Amino acid sequence: MYIRNCRTKSKKQNSEILVSSGMSLVELMIAVALVAIFIVPMSELLFSMNRSVQKVPVYEWYDKFISVDDSLRSFASTEDSLGKKSCRYFNAAAQGGSGVSVHVPIFQPGSAGQTLAQVLGTSSLPTSITVLGNYILMGTNSSSTTLPDFIVMKKQPSGAGSTGEPVLYVVATLDTGPGVADMAVTGTAAYVADTSANYQATALSLADPEHPAILRKFVIPGANSATSPIAKRLITYGPFLILGTEKSTLPEVAVFNSVTGAFVASINTEFGINRLFAAHQKFFVLGPSNPELDVYNTSSTPSGGLSLLYAGSYDAPGGSGNGRSIDIFGNTLVFGRSKGGNELELLSFSAIDTAGAGQWNATASLKLSASIDNVIADKEQVFVFTSDPLRELMIFKPELNSEGFTNLRKIADVDLPARTASAVCDGPVLYVALQSNEVPLVAIY
Repeated sequence: MYIRNCRTKSKKQNSEILVSSGMSLVELMIAVALVAIFIVPMSELLFSMNRSVQKVPVYEWYDKFISVDDSLRSFASTEDSLGKKSCRYFNAAAQGGSGVSVHVPIFQPGSAGQTLAQVLGTSSLPTSITVLGNYILMGTNSSSTTLPDFIVMKKQPSGAGSTGEPVLYVVATLDTGPGVADMAVTGTAAYVADTSANYQATALSLADPEHPAILRKFVIPGANSATSPIAKRLITYGPFLILGTEKSTLPEVAVFNSVTGAFVASINTEFGINRLFAAHQKFFVLGPSNPELDVYNTSSTPSGGLSLLYAGSYDAPGGSGNGRSIDIFGNTLVFGRSKGGNELELLSFSAIDTAGAGQWNATASLKLSASIDNVIADKEQVFVFTSDPLRELMIFKPELNSEGFTNLRKIADVDLPARTASAVCDGPVLYVALQSNEVPLVAIY
């Protein structure tokens, strides 16, 4: 097996075609000059900006390499194509941070006949949250395998309650299995990571959000109660579902066809998965390892499929750590880790191609003295959710320094009722699911 140097071969092929065309010496010199001026720079540009157009050999899975059959050619490989909700309408910076307030919604029994507190009971905790139109979707985990773990709430306009708080009606609940660890939504389908040893994910139809229905289950080959590949994270990537599990005897990253449920490929990371992320033709795997972040290049295969090629790793300074969260805005990656060293780091996205992930240096680092549970970033503000019991949410404003790199200036510390499980932006409102069944959800605006 080998990886062909696409750029070198492309130039060589061009020169062979020119020489064999029977040109005169003058014509040949003119043609070579034109190639040097136009074609070669264009090939370099295409290579650096869109590796999916390169002719990369197709292999079976080997070490940290994935080759799959279906095409991602029609997907843009940006954070928007992954369904990321923008926070650009949340105007924390304009308020100077001091105007941001935490609101506990009023939960009313809708068509499901129960309030959120009644659905959660005393043993269920929120794990994930996202928004679909006028609905909030919440995943939960419980010590009971028979309680609902997928909850649909319908939003009412802010101020609908007598105290001006948002009102949420529980309109549907569903038991997908033992519990939900993570969630992603694409179109009218939701995908949940199941905390089951017998199946690892479930696809749900949300064509009618008030009547969710199970479409199919996803099973990692070899999964059973003995191998115990418990799902922790998932993302959708074009027509694929990428699933991350706890460390087990099976590969910890699995790729499925999200439409058919067919297993496609896997990666053996040798550590449990804390977070999966993909943007701009890169795939990131975060875990409790040293280094904390693995990076893969993604590209289209000649048959129009997807390949993920291991590109390197990032080892955060400050001893052993635990990669926990990541997001991107512009050319800047925001990377969060467990407590120790500098927990929040900014990395230049373009440095992956110029130096390789193994030679990354943070352009900025912040010591927060707390573990980073989650990060939501855009060019207007960066939301950092931490383990600090008095500052569970820190809001930062991105700013350019004199060297052209991005720094973060803190504009607010927010004390939440409990530690964060998940969060999502919805226009001017930031919904935060908390690790609490007493106050399971707050709205910040």
